[in-house]
Amino acid sequence: MEQDRNAGKPANTTESSERIFDREALLIRTLNSMELATELVQMCLHELPQDMSAIRDEIDRGDSPGLSKSAHTLKGVLGNLSAEAACEAALALEIIGRQGALDRAAAAYSSLEYEINRLQPMLTAFLGADCSDLPV
Repeated sequence: MEQDRNAGKPANTTESSERIFDREALLIRTLNSMELATELVQMCLHELPQDMSAIRDEIDRGDSPGLSKSAHTLKGVLGNLSAEAACEAALALEIIGRQGALDRAAAAYSSLEYEINRLQPMLTAFLGADCSDLPV
């Protein structure tokens, strides 16, 4: 039983860094094009603040369809980057929006935010440069 196994501990205590960001999977996905992979990572880092803000606003407004759509879009971006843990957190919000279960949205948003905060430094490191000028 999944619940019993994870009871009392965060779901991510033993996960590998590949669940946060799988660099090799991203390169395979981009046919080993470092240029394309870099462009995807840069676009993600640039858009994340707006994406997260839109999701937060939709939760605050009680906009279930908007939440579902925005979370679905972000899930696609994160999936393309091979960021499995954040992708799963976005999926949870997409489902919450689809079901209109906004009473669970705040906790799910916190999980997504946590995963994004773990992902961002790994994406920045992937770029191999100081990206402090990016709005992340």
